[in-house]
Amino acid sequence: MKTYIATAIAILIGSFVLADEMKLPDLAKAFPDEMLFTQTKIGTIETYGYLTDRSFSDLKLALQDYLGEGWVEVKQAPGVDKAVNQQMEDQDVTLVGNLLFSHPVFPDIHVGFTMMEMNISGKKYLANITVIRKKTEHGKGS
Repeated sequence: MKTYIATAIAILIGSFVLADEMKLPDLAKAFPDEMLFTQTKIGTIETYGYLTDRSFSDLKLALQDYLGEGWVEVKQAPGVDKAVNQQMEDQDVTLVGNLLFSHPVFPDIHVGFTMMEMNISGKKYLANITVIRKKTEHGKGS
């Protein structure tokens, strides 16, 4: 029993040390070859908008590489894609792709990646990276 408790404590301490050492990368630098068009932070949400001609799949791979190991694509709840597509259609915007990523070291953070056809400044797409922090009991993001 003592061994089990000692092991559990070591794992718990190790996860805190790992979480403290790992930091969310600076997403304003995620696509260095693309134009950072917008950068906003409102409450617990940060958004980085890039103008690009690159494909959704190409940027998805670049984002996954930039985020690093451990980030996995989250299956969205049924109907989310349909609702997002409808919202975009209502605004006359064509959605190219919409994904969400998570990491076990950052349980209160999700990173979203959305691309829309926009034709801004000679580029075909607006690619948004959105950091979503869950609110803590104090009302601020973690």
